[in-house]
Amino acid sequence: MPAASADSVAKGYISADDYDAVVKTLIDPSRETGLKVVVSTEEISASDIEADELEKLLKAAKDKIARYADISLLVMTLDTGEYVGRLHKTDNPIDLAMEIPSDLAASGNPVYVLRLHDGVVETLPTTVQDGRACFASDLFSKFELAYDIKEPAEKPVPEPTIVPGKPDNTTPAKDEVTKAGTKTAAKKSAGKTAKTGKAAAGRVTSPKTGGDAHTNLWLALMVLAVGAAMITALRKNRKEGNQ
Repeated sequence: MPAASADSVAKGYISADDYDAVVKTLIDPSRETGLKVVVSTEEISASDIEADELEKLLKAAKDKIARYADISLLVMTLDTGEYVGRLHKTDNPIDLAMEIPSDLAASGNPVYVLRLHDGVVETLPTTVQDGRACFASDLFSKFELAYDIKEPAEKPVPEPTIVPGKPDNTTPAKDEVTKAGTKTAAKKSAGKTAKTGKAAAGRVTSPKTGGDAHTNLWLALMVLAVGAAMITALRKNRKEGNQ
């Protein structure tokens, strides 16, 4: 069957040239063994990637790419291991892995795998096991190990210290001082009042009722009372003398 009309070529499993090479090998009467498919991983550099494709990769990874690799499925002869061609696609994904550089693994930054196939960049689900980034793919071309920078943990904001039973640390203290001061002042005032009362009990004082007019009135009444008492005494003495 011509390669151009082969279903595997039309669906992208293999190129037309590689298809022809595989068919030729299989029908070669001098070969007694068949073919095998081997997963090949080759580490490459950014310079091995076309400029436009590299730009897509860097944009997808935000310029954070740790490793580039070309992963292929090689078709080889069983007896001699001679290269025949390569597969670009499989019906089911094949489990693959890329080694994580030691410094990146130690950093704790999350990693993921990008795949570049036929000019399209995709992010593949990735898990980390034993220092390797594990993923699966049914397309085989160029793969990149990318990473993100782990954001530093935010420092917790300390909560204000609140004394139990005192929602406000300042107002109650002021209230207590005020109350204590009031009680002390009241005690002092009461003491003064008691002392004043004792002192007043031994002497006659004019009531504190107002201005000087009230004081003078009380003095006048006292003078009149004394004068009346003296007149009464004189009259009593005279009456006794006449008798």
